[in-house]
Amino acid sequence: MCWLNARRISTFTNDPYAGNPAWVVISIDEPQDEKRLQILASELNPVSDTVFVFPGTESSDIHLRFFSQSEEINFSGHGTIAAYHALEPE
Repeated sequence: MCWLNARRISTFTNDPYAGNPAWVVISIDEPQDEKRLQILASELNPVSDTVFVFPGTESSDIHLRFFSQSEEINFSGHGTIAAYHALEPE
């Protein structure tokens, strides 16, 4: 069994059920199988984007991967904002 640290973030609003939602999954290790990430993204968020946050490299603090319900995408503006918000200390 695998436990996920996942949060649903509504961007561009103060109302949790408004704005532009995205799921943010904070991962410890990057899964090897892209298909697994795609399946998880489509299960979590069949309408909007899912962002996976992975450890960074020498040149970056974190690595983000974005998925729509059907495929990996190059970028998600509201997904990036949601990831930043999810990583903020509460």
